[in-house]
Amino acid sequence: REEWLVARKQGLGASEIAAILGENPWDSAFAVWGDKTEKAPKPPLKSEAAEWGLHLEEPIARRFGAVSGRKVQVPPPYAICTHPSYPWKKATPDAYQWPKVGDPFEGPGLLQIKTTNERMAHKWLEGPPLYHQIQLQHELDVTGYTWGSLIVLVGGQTLMGPYDYDINDDF
Repeated sequence: REEWLVARKQGLGASEIAAILGENPWDSAFAVWGDKTEKAPKPPLKSEAAEWGLHLEEPIARRFGAVSGRKVQVPPPYAICTHPSYPWKKATPDAYQWPKVGDPFEGPGLLQIKTTNERMAHKWLEGPPLYHQIQLQHELDVTGYTWGSLIVLVGGQTLMGPYDYDINDDF
């Protein structure tokens, strides 16, 4: 984890891009700058909800594979990808997936896994919040994959999605 945190300081990760674009309700471009330059480092994320979200990624991915019919693979913890031409672009994909017969996609794609509580479920009723879509598009750019999906586990018991996106989709 410590090596991963150091590597993240060397560029911009997918979770920071929405803040840079002014689309993250909990973060700002200034806060990202302060953290990267260490002029105003962020404290480590230690909320219980965030910890549970990390611990649940693998079982959520397995369940999604079982119900969707798509093959899903979870990478090793803290696996970081770097864009081949722009080394400052970083991403840590939650999982990889392969389309099932009948899907409009070819080849492997990314799977972005989120968790939320019942109070926030309404934010997903018309699709994922924009800041999550931006995160997925950044990961697609970094990895070179052409498609990906967002899924969310609501309240620990309701799986919503997939919300599928192509690298060329407008959001």
